[in-house]
Amino acid sequence: MALKYNKEEGKWGKEAERYVLQLLREQGLDASMPELSFANSADYARYEHDLVVADKEDPNKTIIAEVKRRRKRFNTHLNYPHPTVIVDACSTYDSKVRKPFMYFIVDENLTSVFAVPGQSRKHWSRVQLFNDQKKEKEVYYTCPVEQCLSFDNAFFLVKAFLSSKKPDVST
Repeated sequence: MALKYNKEEGKWGKEAERYVLQLLREQGLDASMPELSFANSADYARYEHDLVVADKEDPNKTIIAEVKRRRKRFNTHLNYPHPTVIVDACSTYDSKVRKPFMYFIVDENLTSVFAVPGQSRKHWSRVQLFNDQKKEKEVYYTCPVEQCLSFDNAFFLVKAFLSSKKPDVST
């Protein structure tokens, strides 16, 4: 199966990844972002991730985070213009070898961010939507905005997880 990927959309998304990376680093977290690359096989999504955040004392203890930029304006999840937020394509999420601990949702102007914790997975729904970039229908996971976190609360959750002695990765 050939993947349809728009390089301009990928670059637009990378701006959001750099924005969240900067915010995490400003909060003192050891965060990194893989180099920009483009999917060329269906297997690529299984191992691809946007950000890695590591424990400074134990660099082997990490979480994976995804960043999704939305063509919407909002200040927080509390004024997101819909009752649910698209988390990820089901096919992408389901194929991931390591599930994201956190999804960061960034507004179109790179001024606001909130998060969908991986722990909220039990509240997600599957919804079929038309993907404008791929020009076809695709099934996505959506999450009620009530399950979302402010960036500050997401930061504290990430920090608490990384500093915990027995990590709970039940996402």
